[in-house]
Parts: sequence; C-alpha cells; structure tokens
Amino acid sequence: MKETHTSSGPVKSWEPHEKLPPISLRDLFTRFLDITTPPTTILLQYLATTCDNDEERKQLSTLATDPAAYEDWRHYNFPTLPEVLTQFSSARPSASLLAA
Repeated sequence: MKETHTSSGPVKSWEPHEKLPPISLRDLFTRFLDITTPPTTILLQYLATTCDNDEERKQLSTLATDPAAYEDWRHYNFPTLPEVLTQFSSARPSASLLAA
C-alpha cells in the first residue's frame, strides 16, 4: 500500500509487491496460504493484537510467548487456521496480512 499526499489529502493505492507475483486470488490461497497446519507463534501473537475480547487476547498472547503452553496446545489440538479463528472469534485479522 502506497500513500501519496495530495492537496486534497492522502491517497492510498495498492502497489505491486516484489515477493508475490501478480496472481489470482485462487492461486494466492492455493499456493501461499496454508490453513491446514497449526498457526505459528508469530501468527498467534498477531491474532492477539486483533482481538476485541481481553480474555482471548490473553490466551493467544500466552500461547505465543510460552513455548510449553504452545506445544501442549498444538500437540493436543493440532488446530487449523479456521479452527483457531473459530476458537478465538474476536480476532479480526487483515486478510492481506494472512496471505503475506
């Protein structure tokens, strides 16, 4: 996203990203977004920042920062991304960041 300042205010526009080639949404979700393996601690930390619910934010932060808690949770549940988003329903991640 590029922001240009004009006389009528800032204007935001999408810019090509050198890491991702121009592809269809279907290819993007098929090739770059893995929803079948448990989310990483980095993704859990990001999801925690998007939560509206304080309890869910705390749970996600704990999973993201406590290796033992994360491994137990991951091993016991082996959650997919859709399951995590269902479990922590107040998380509102940006779709563009999930695919990056």
